[in-house]
Amino acid sequence: MTSITFYRLALFLPYLTLIPGYYLVRDNLVNLSPSGIFSAEFLVLSSIVLTGFWLIPYTIFVTGLLIWSRGKSRYTVRSWFLRSPFILMMIAPIIFMIIGAFGAYSSGPDLQGFLVGVTLIGMLCSVPLSLSIGLIFTVLALLLYEILNKLGYIRDEDESQAGMTTS
Repeated sequence: MTSITFYRLALFLPYLTLIPGYYLVRDNLVNLSPSGIFSAEFLVLSSIVLTGFWLIPYTIFVTGLLIWSRGKSRYTVRSWFLRSPFILMMIAPIIFMIIGAFGAYSSGPDLQGFLVGVTLIGMLCSVPLSLSIGLIFTVLALLLYEILNKLGYIRDEDESQAGMTTS
């Protein structure tokens, strides 16, 4: 695998956390006891915040970054990968403003109120969540990169060709 392939695949790490998160919340709600009601509510709210308020902006961001990264050097892709939490931090509030603009044109007052609430909460929460969650996943991806690189699973074209010419 090349470095560029790794960085593209690493963009999907946050999506992989949705699967165990879903089962964790579901299992806690099924086995809800009176003493665990607050932890279950916390898990449900955390899951809603992470998926609802981060999934749409992050998906738009990942799609754009994947399209943009075609044909770029590994150094350029790596530098943009490292900047991605900061870029997402700037993009997410804009996406929530667009969602709010669509809410102004909705026909039902319930849907309109819901979208206004999502817009306000999304704009306030998206900056710190994008930065903190993005940095966590970036650090995890860099650790995984170092491990795979040490094990020899990541090979770049110029390094493998340089080794061939010296042999």
